[in-house]
Amino acid sequence: MKNRYLVKCISILMCLSFLFSFAGCNLAEDIKVNFENRISSVNNVSAQELTRLIVMSINDSSKTSDAYASINAYQLDNLSYSYFSEYLDILRRNSRQDNNGRVNSFRMMSSSECTSIVGSLLANRFGTLIGAELLYDEEALFPVYMFFIVDDNGVPKISNDWVRGYIDTYNYSDHYFNFLNDENSDGVRALITPSLNDPAYTEEAISARVRALCDYYRLRVMSNVGAYEIVHIYPGNMSVRIPETLAVDGTSFEEHMVNFSYLNSGNYNIDDEVVIAGDLNIVNLVSGENRVLRVGNVYALSELVQRMGSPISSTYYENNNSRIVLYPGVVLRFDESIDSHNWTGTLTSIRVFGNSSVYTIGYNLYVGMSKTALLVAYPFIDENDYEINVSTSTGDYTVEFEFDDDDTVRMIRVS
Repeated sequence: MKNRYLVKCISILMCLSFLFSFAGCNLAEDIKVNFENRISSVNNVSAQELTRLIVMSINDSSKTSDAYASINAYQLDNLSYSYFSEYLDILRRNSRQDNNGRVNSFRMMSSSECTSIVGSLLANRFGTLIGAELLYDEEALFPVYMFFIVDDNGVPKISNDWVRGYIDTYNYSDHYFNFLNDENSDGVRALITPSLNDPAYTEEAISARVRALCDYYRLRVMSNVGAYEIVHIYPGNMSVRIPETLAVDGTSFEEHMVNFSYLNSGNYNIDDEVVIAGDLNIVNLVSGENRVLRVGNVYALSELVQRMGSPISSTYYENNNSRIVLYPGVVLRFDESIDSHNWTGTLTSIRVFGNSSVYTIGYNLYVGMSKTALLVAYPFIDENDYEINVSTSTGDYTVEFEFDDDDTVRMIRVS
């Protein structure tokens, strides 16, 4: 009995010892965590101070290392010095595009204002944001912002993901514009190809687009690369304004906008639509090498019969003073017509359809051509919903296309 009693006492003592030991470990761990949190909170700086440190570095690049050292590791979000420095280089470049580059002050922005600037998708991705607008001697044409994420305890942080995404976006645009400036067609091709996922974009079609881009930047872009202006830049999204480009008429200047948006795997969609002067011949109905009719011209029935033969039908619409004339594979509309035997009217629309048509629009647009062939002839037509706009002495006209299920042109309309 005594032995059994002794064993029971020893077991109780061991359990108590284990419990006190476990409680002691938890207590020590709690004290350690609280102590570290108190030290961290003491070292945390406010969003205003983060902004001040960055502004100090923008104004004087030699202060970059001091600014980095003044921010604790938690608020740097494990951001390396090289990324921090590169981020400031871009902010410094942005500050110089409209001003002398020196930031005079800054204005803090609320979370709701930040969301309205960057958009809800980006805000949802990064969580609560606060930020600052940088202010200069003169109001910037395109404001320069910086943003911080805020943790659950209200501590502002320089987001590692934000900064790296910001830098990646800038570098992609920088490569693109430098490739174009150097007429590096292989480099341009590598950057634009990931977004050209339509099967119609064969190697031939992509090559035509690359040539058109290189020609545009060589012949019509007047601004130096260093003069391109960043309208806005956020992780995965950027807009750039080229101040001076030669307009399509060749006699005036206009700005040109280029947009970058993230796709996947480090690739971006580049929205760089180049307006190319339309071939004036595409307002003509052509048979072989002969121009038969031209939109905007006035024709009499007798002249039409001489050029195309007798029509299948001719219907006059008194309510709008127009006439629809039908030939095999061709529909013509004449306005300002009259209901008479030998009528006259202004040709305002040509529609070509059906594989049996012997007519083309201009010399290179025809029913039955593939979408790829169209993209080779007009590399940016897909950016304009497969329409071509052309200005002539008689007016402005639009050429439209319809495709069948095999991406083959089944109808062309000029109006």
